[in-house]
Amino acid sequence: MRSLLGLFTGLALVSGTACSSSPETPPETSALPAALQTAPAESTVAAPDTTPAPVASAEDTMPRPASTIQTPSAPPASTLASAPGTFRARVTLLTTEETTDGFLVILRIDTVTGRGASTPPLAAGNEIRARIEKSVDRAETLGRAGLSAETTLRYQKLMTTVQPPPPSWQVVVIH
Repeated sequence: MRSLLGLFTGLALVSGTACSSSPETPPETSALPAALQTAPAESTVAAPDTTPAPVASAEDTMPRPASTIQTPSAPPASTLASAPGTFRARVTLLTTEETTDGFLVILRIDTVTGRGASTPPLAAGNEIRARIEKSVDRAETLGRAGLSAETTLRYQKLMTTVQPPPPSWQVVVIH
């Protein structure tokens, strides 16, 4: 028991606290030899910034005239991303066949302007079979052979036993 009390007292002296029952006795500042004592090091942690945040002036809170407001401009149509499974291109209509609900056509791709994810690759010069429903705006104008237009096509592989199988491409928008 005496050894534990001596150990505790030694630890208290090393840590800078004294075990004294009298409150008048100030604790020792350090039990370390003078050679090992160092001055308190300067803190390397930056003090928090206590400068006040800038206050908005009356000029900043006033509504601006419409001529000075900058509105973001829309990117050109050629840089817009296409939806998955869609393809945007300028096409020329080679042949057409009218059906009850639209047209079956063969299109030649003149220029590619956009392609969505998971869309089969097509390049300029390719010819594809497609269908155009009559409900598509301007379907009648593209329904004549030799016309050229900017279109958005959608790819959908159809599971059918009908022979010949319907085309997998469908014109969804004629721009």
